[in-house]
Amino acid sequence: MCRAIKYLLLLLATQLILSGTTQAQLSRAWAEKESVKWYFQFGAGQMDTGDLNTVLERAGYSVVTRSPLSDMDDSFISFGLASHGVVNGVLLGWELNGLTSRETTNAANTYRVTLGGGYGFVNVGYLAYSMEGLDIYPMIGIGAGGVHLKMTSRRTLSFAQVVADPDQGVELNTGGFLLNPALGLDYMLSLSGDEKRESGVVFGLRVGYVLSPLTGAWKMDQTDVAGGPQASAAGPYVRLSVGLGSRKSY
Repeated sequence: MCRAIKYLLLLLATQLILSGTTQAQLSRAWAEKESVKWYFQFGAGQMDTGDLNTVLERAGYSVVTRSPLSDMDDSFISFGLASHGVVNGVLLGWELNGLTSRETTNAANTYRVTLGGGYGFVNVGYLAYSMEGLDIYPMIGIGAGGVHLKMTSRRTLSFAQVVADPDQGVELNTGGFLLNPALGLDYMLSLSGDEKRESGVVFGLRVGYVLSPLTGAWKMDQTDVAGGPQASAAGPYVRLSVGLGSRKSY
């Protein structure tokens, strides 16, 4: 948690610095441009599952968010699609990202637990710096997302057993409203065009922190489950991106 707080403070400080120097760095020539980018994202992120882990451990399950990444103990691999456009320095876009499922079992190895999540955002930001194909932009996303928990039996069952007793597993979901302050960096390698219009391949880096100010109750098949532990898709992330883009000058 301490590392996550430091990460957020560093991100906010970077955005404030960029905000204060926007006018000095963003010349009129670069402001009077339009660009559109579509790209695939891949990286690592965290989810807030501390309370959920405690409940699972008490029930005899191993920690479900243990990761081989030593510097992000609760990280998940993330992947998704995104797009944004910039007109006169104003950025508008969207993104959809999933967090890959992590699996564990109970001590008796009779049940399997799978945990995953995902979210989507509408993004608004501004072009703080743009020069020679490089764009840097702080932004904030507004959206929603959640956590998916699936518990199933590991026993080999016959069809007749399943029909006689279909309660062999359970799927639980929780979600809510999310905010996503982030800082992005893109570089477009121009492959065609001229001084007025060009297109090419886009490579990018994005760092951010998903916040969860409102979290809903756990649900099982649209039925509320009371007394569930706190869990959300909130946490820091780092992503790389690759895609296509185009840009034109007025």
